[in-house]
Amino acid sequence: MVVRYSQLQKQVLSLYKNFMVALGPKSTAKIAPEARPALREAVRTEFRKNVASLKKTDLFRIEALVRQGQRRLEDIQEGRISSISTVTPKYKDSQ
Repeated sequence: MVVRYSQLQKQVLSLYKNFMVALGPKSTAKIAPEARPALREAVRTEFRKNVASLKKTDLFRIEALVRQGQRRLEDIQEGRISSISTVTPKYKDSQ
């Protein structure tokens, strides 16, 4: 059985692949090697979050996210992003 992807699906897959290549160990991007794993994990998390929260029929939102992702990829490739940090808030128990 051959899986056929729409043009938009191909764009999303290509964008993800380009992020992984740009943040890989052999990349020429101007990013510190120790920052790359955190950036790769942030990209994975963002893609997975959007897969879970978006419907396949929400084309306008998906296209907007692809454009936003392409801009972020350009920022990484041109060295405008050098590292990333994430913050996870801790909630107090309601006991």
